Amino acid sequence: MASRNGILVDQHLGEAAELWIYGVVNGYTVLIEKRKAPQPGAGENRWQELAGILKDCGLVLAAGAGARPSKALDKNGIEIVLMEGAVQEGLAAAFGDGNFSRLKIMWEGCDGGCAGKGRGCGSK
Repeated sequence: MASRNGILVDQHLGEAAELWIYGVVNGYTVLIEKRKAPQPGAGENRWQELAGILKDCGLVLAAGAGARPSKALDKNGIEIVLMEGAVQEGLAAAFGDGNFSRLKIMWEGCDGGCAGKGRGCGSK
C-alpha cells in the first residue's frame, strides 16, 4: 500500500519511498512490515525490482500509478488498485469482499507532468 502515514492511501506508486505490507494474522488484518521501494531514476528496472520486492503480494493499493509500473507488476501477478480513502476501507475490501467500487478513482495517466503536490500526476 502506498501511504504516507498508514491512515490514508494517498501516494502515487512512483513517489512512494516505502510500501506498507499487510496480512491476516489470527483473523485480524495487521501491518506486517514496511518495505523500501527502489530509488527513482532506474527506468524499467525500477519496476522490475519493485515486482521482486513485492513477489509475495497479490495486490497494491495506491492513489495513482503509471502504465510502466502497472504493466510490470501485472506481468508478475500483482494487481494495482487505484483508490483514495482510508487505509482501513482499502484493507476491508482487499481482505474482505474485494469490492473497491466506492474507493476507486479515475486515473488519467502521467503524461501531463508532475506538479509535485503529492497526489500523483494526472489525478483529480
